[in-house]
Amino acid sequence: MSLRLSGSSGYLLFQRSLQLRNADIYRSSEQLSTQKRINRPSDDPEGSKLLLTYRANLMKIDQYKTNIMTAEQNLKQTETVLGSVKDVMVRAKEIALQANNSTLSDEARETLAAEVSQLSQQLLGLGNSEVNGEYLFSGYKTDTAPFEFAAGFPNPPTVNFNGDSNLKAIAVSEDLTLTVQVRGDLIFKGDGTAASVDLFEVLGNLETTLRTDVNPAANPGDPDHRDAIFGAMGDHIEDLDTGFNQVLTEMTSLGGRQNRLTSTKDFFEVQVETMKTFISDIEDKDIAEITMEFQKAQLALQATLGSAGAVMNLPSLMDFIGR
Repeated sequence: MSLRLSGSSGYLLFQRSLQLRNADIYRSSEQLSTQKRINRPSDDPEGSKLLLTYRANLMKIDQYKTNIMTAEQNLKQTETVLGSVKDVMVRAKEIALQANNSTLSDEARETLAAEVSQLSQQLLGLGNSEVNGEYLFSGYKTDTAPFEFAAGFPNPPTVNFNGDSNLKAIAVSEDLTLTVQVRGDLIFKGDGTAASVDLFEVLGNLETTLRTDVNPAANPGDPDHRDAIFGAMGDHIEDLDTGFNQVLTEMTSLGGRQNRLTSTKDFFEVQVETMKTFISDIEDKDIAEITMEFQKAQLALQATLGSAGAVMNLPSLMDFIGR
């Protein structure tokens, strides 16, 4: 009986060998198809663990790069708007310098006053700029227009601020969270110190002064006396310079933030390429090597099948006894 079992054991060994050869064929065929050394964790548990780590890092970087794009969009839009605000201040100063001339006629001054009025409207529109349906300068209250003229503007030259002082921020790397807004109240209305001005107030006062006709009969010190008007015009020019610098300072700050975004994005590009190289080193396999292993697996299978007959047809001792 034990001799018969030896024939059965040979068959079982053949089956096991055939399974292994088929597994080798399947694995080589799969690698040939995918050109990947690792197609499932069991192919290389340690390598698979590293691949999961690298791919998780790539997904995290992708999210940071998306955040950077959002931040860049907001900051570039803000920079563009502030560039236009700066242009308004430049034009207003040109008007003030032109009007600071005793030979200018009342009609010409009225024309300049009308242009300043348009500049105030333009400034209001810039202050209420939107990007993707959200107001740039409202803080967290992105669904609320931040600025509105008070009744009677420019008398008084008051513009109300309806936003808040909060600033949205976005995480753009593991250790860097960057604000993507600026304080609209501070840029447009100043912080109340001597180093800042309310831009709307400056334009409103300039318009009022331009609409004040020189009264030849006025006494020195009267608001419509020539000296008072031109003294006020000199003050407006200084305020316009302060407003210009106020906006320029914020634009410089925006430029610094944009530079940080650019350097962070460049760093991520290097990281991505490095991790892709690591993944390729672990996972990929040379096509020539895969082809050779597939051919070896085929030869091994053929050898196993070729020896099967010899193994399975060996006569047992009972066969000899029976003769």
